[in-house]
Amino acid sequence: MLVTVDRRRTLRGVDGRAADKVTSIKRMFHTQFSCVRQLISRKDKAVMDSVEQQLKELMSIDADTELRFDDGILPANSTVLSFFSSVLRAAIESHSAGGTKSSSSSTIVIPMQGLTVQQWLAVAPFWHPVEPAAVVKTWAQAELLLRVGSWFDLRPVMPKAVKFLAANVGKLTAPSKPSGAASGSSSDSNDASVWKWLLLADELHLTTCIPALVKRAVLVDRAGCSELAIIQGLSTGTMQKLVAELAVIPLGLQVQMKCNILGAADVSISHTVCTHCEGCHSVCIQR
Repeated sequence: MLVTVDRRRTLRGVDGRAADKVTSIKRMFHTQFSCVRQLISRKDKAVMDSVEQQLKELMSIDADTELRFDDGILPANSTVLSFFSSVLRAAIESHSAGGTKSSSSSTIVIPMQGLTVQQWLAVAPFWHPVEPAAVVKTWAQAELLLRVGSWFDLRPVMPKAVKFLAANVGKLTAPSKPSGAASGSSSDSNDASVWKWLLLADELHLTTCIPALVKRAVLVDRAGCSELAIIQGLSTGTMQKLVAELAVIPLGLQVQMKCNILGAADVSISHTVCTHCEGCHSVCIQR
């Protein structure tokens, strides 16, 4: 039976009747994967060196679900999916509510549009007991974890990417300019663009990361604060933080930057924020 995933719906709580089920899910999951760890340790290391191989073996245990990606299918266990993702749990519950019992429709089919098998396998190690344990090492990896984790409300995934971002925010740079540089180095630089990460944090409501990202943006790319093409994608709240942060830089730079931010926001900014500099204040009053 084909079920639809509503990525906007998250079910963060369970009622009293479901409490025992959640407890049993935890017990089943940890017991099951403990056995798999032992199995992996006994197998030929040459075969099990691949994390992808470990994942495919783990996901095939008691598989009753098919995850259909743009380029292929992966098996999965509905109990494990439900435990880690409220979005996938909602999709699985909608299948159960249908009451279909025939053998031909006993397998739950979940479409995963917009994702590839390799992208899912890149995220899955962060909530499966693979060896070695998964660690966030690159900006591209952190971005994938945040986006997929947000889409499916994968609770174990996003905190690890947020931790990487918080630890490495000091390495973010201004966006690279088009040049004759090798494509690889340009890509690496763009992955670490401070504006890219500020926009992403704003989009995903990563409120704990936004203040540090705003400070970093003003520090490494003050010119970007006056480019509407960059800042107009930010929320009003984050733009207000930019206005406040610009108060600590020289007056001559403040006026145009702040007025551009206000223009992009198209909202009235509070008097206490606008009085950071008289030039900006007079323009705000006129608005």
